[in-house]
Amino acid sequence: MREYECGNEKNVEVKQLTVSDQQLIAEYHLLTEENQKLVQAYMRGLIKMASRSESE
Repeated sequence: MREYECGNEKNVEVKQLTVSDQQLIAEYHLLTEENQKLVQAYMRGLIKMASRSESE
């Protein structure tokens, strides 16, 4: 993946994907569109929670 494909807007260094990372991405693409949306919502929630705990 390229930096712009990852939504990397803060010029964070993009690391090499591990085998586990690649497997996770492959399995994500096997999900139905509805389940992909659920995973995306879940991840947004995790990011939001992490952002809140960092600001405290």
